Amino acid sequence: MLSILHSSLGFSTGLTILPLPLNTVERISNSNILTQAISTCTTSLAVILKAPPNDSNDNRYSDPSTIRNYVSELYSDLWDTTIASRLSSSTITFPDVTIYPPLPNLASSQIIEKRPSLQCIIGSSTDTTSTYTSTSCNSLESHAEAINSSRKNQGLNPLIPLGVLDFLPSDLTSDDSVTFFEDVAKGERR
Repeated sequence: MLSILHSSLGFSTGLTILPLPLNTVERISNSNILTQAISTCTTSLAVILKAPPNDSNDNRYSDPSTIRNYVSELYSDLWDTTIASRLSSSTITFPDVTIYPPLPNLASSQIIEKRPSLQCIIGSSTDTTSTYTSTSCNSLESHAEAINSSRKNQGLNPLIPLGVLDFLPSDLTSDDSVTFFEDVAKGERR
């Protein structure tokens, strides 16, 4: 069963799977998920970045430097988020965060998902798009069920799926008259 993430939940280790963003709306959504994930996971967080589906005809991430730039941006955002979320405590502890970009010769998501220490998987509670398509799952909950089936066969504890509510109004994400300057500057449109 999918739980909606709220600040009173706390887990030691977690996993989140994010699509490489193709526009500003996806960047904002990824940032929102990471903000919630870093507030929830106290010891470590694994972030798996998924490339756009092969049939998308989108080659923006064919250049490794583009992926490197986005990963660098994520680490910077995570640093800022960690500091901000822990300012009220007397000591600031930083969880161990590892980002796995979709590059050859890196650990696959199947290996990361089978780590015995993982407790939860954090993602969009409403995303039914490309994030989980490589595993033939169309939602966070169905993806967690598939992972848990495999984990059960290996005697591992199940992951708890935690959904982050999308905070962008639906008319903002579907209205073609709404344009983000960053997308126009890069020659991109939703």
